Amino acid sequence: MENREEALSPQGGEMGEAKAHQERDRREIGEGWERDTYKGVVTTASRAGCLHVDGREVEFEDEFRREELSMDGNHFHVFVRDLAGALAWFARVWDAEPTYRGERMAVLQFGPILLILDQGEEETVTTIGYATADCDTDFRTLVARGAQVIEEPADRNWGVRVAYLKGPGRITLELEQELPKADARSSDSAT
Repeated sequence: MENREEALSPQGGEMGEAKAHQERDRREIGEGWERDTYKGVVTTASRAGCLHVDGREVEFEDEFRREELSMDGNHFHVFVRDLAGALAWFARVWDAEPTYRGERMAVLQFGPILLILDQGEEETVTTIGYATADCDTDFRTLVARGAQVIEEPADRNWGVRVAYLKGPGRITLELEQELPKADARSSDSAT
């Protein structure tokens, strides 16, 4: 059995830090610091500032607890070999013009999210999802404008109707429509 100092010594990486936090928190809570037990009950840490003791989540304050972040998603960088071709595709198929265009970079805006296209040797493999009120109509419109079909609209068992289109470079575009609750239950057998 390891001694108390070894059990409490930090180990490399996030798992080592979590283990050190568990051990310190067990000392602060009370007896039973040995081998992931607290009073004979297995405990685990599921997130900073939280222990599971006997199946219950127990909150605690410590210097490692993270504050809430005041950030929102803003943009994605995607590398394409042919920047001019990618911009032409988005203009033709998506009716999207750049809000900024430089020699090796351009910015397209989709609601609050910016798609930054960077010209590069290696293309980014990515899927960009769009919420839609009518997946089938938007799908047909985009295909009529020249988008290549990867997968036709289909109901999914997690409560959405989804279609996939091939974008420029290695970009996949996903159209996702939330289904009414009754439709979501009836599509449980869909993949």
